[in-house]
Amino acid sequence: MAGGAPNGKECPGLMTVVECLPPLLAVIGGFLAEAPQDIVHLFYTSSKFVARQASFTLDDLWHDMYEHRWGAFHEALSFQERQEDWLCLYKDTLSGHTEFMLEVFDRQKKEGFAMSAMPARVHYDSREDSYVAWYISASEVPPELISSQEKHRLRFCPASVREPLWHPETPAVVSELPCERLWCAFKERARCCVRRRSPSQDLSSKDPVGYPYSVLAGIDGLKVGGAVELQWKMQEQSPFGWWYGQLEELRSDCDGKLATATVIFPHFQTTSQWYRLAVRFGDAEVRDCMLGGKSGGLRPVPEGEKTQWMQHFPEKPIQV
Repeated sequence: MAGGAPNGKECPGLMTVVECLPPLLAVIGGFLAEAPQDIVHLFYTSSKFVARQASFTLDDLWHDMYEHRWGAFHEALSFQERQEDWLCLYKDTLSGHTEFMLEVFDRQKKEGFAMSAMPARVHYDSREDSYVAWYISASEVPPELISSQEKHRLRFCPASVREPLWHPETPAVVSELPCERLWCAFKERARCCVRRRSPSQDLSSKDPVGYPYSVLAGIDGLKVGGAVELQWKMQEQSPFGWWYGQLEELRSDCDGKLATATVIFPHFQTTSQWYRLAVRFGDAEVRDCMLGGKSGGLRPVPEGEKTQWMQHFPEKPIQV
């Protein structure tokens, strides 16, 4: 019998759970977190009583749904440590009214940007079920539409880079301004906007203060043979991107503040001019690069981040 029990007694339904065991609503909602429409149907349109009883868990459910759908956006918001109304934030993000500073792997899938992570202003377009990335650049660059199926191409600024910018004793930027002010500038650039900026409004290539125009200082944690990311940019007024490579050699100065590294980029053929590069780094200075452009800092890549990079490694070495 539909809806019946083997002994002939009626099985308890949703209203019984709501009346007697409201904490179970959080468990039920957890199973539905991947489908917002099911949450809306169950907790908002079924009855006012259910909505009232479930109110204690709804914000947590919208938080979980937001994190599941827009992981990189969620990480950016978590970094701000602000109290959020996750339902309103979900609506605003879905409607394209919120924008985030993220880094995009393999910009526009061009060979010249292979194995790089470039800064961009990103919002979600529900009509296309895609992310729209407006790249920050000294020159005008058309936006890229990134399918939600490729959301692994997006990341928020890695935690190992945020940490040095937090501590005032660490000279992690290119300016002599107080580190606290620079950190505020970094957080301002990383924050979610209430209203999305128009495409013509850049996050400002004219203002060199703050992320992603800052140079990472220090030489700690680097190991020969390990994976690294190098800050590099082609134009003076452009922000830095991160470029994946492998540390072939490291020579530190006597004072331990500066070092010269030889980095190989294994996604290029060994005969390419871009395969091997020697860089000077450690003191937060922007330097001319031997192959053109400007170089900044160098950081080791943790194993988890290396796995993320390897998702973008080309099938065949690139010859440029």
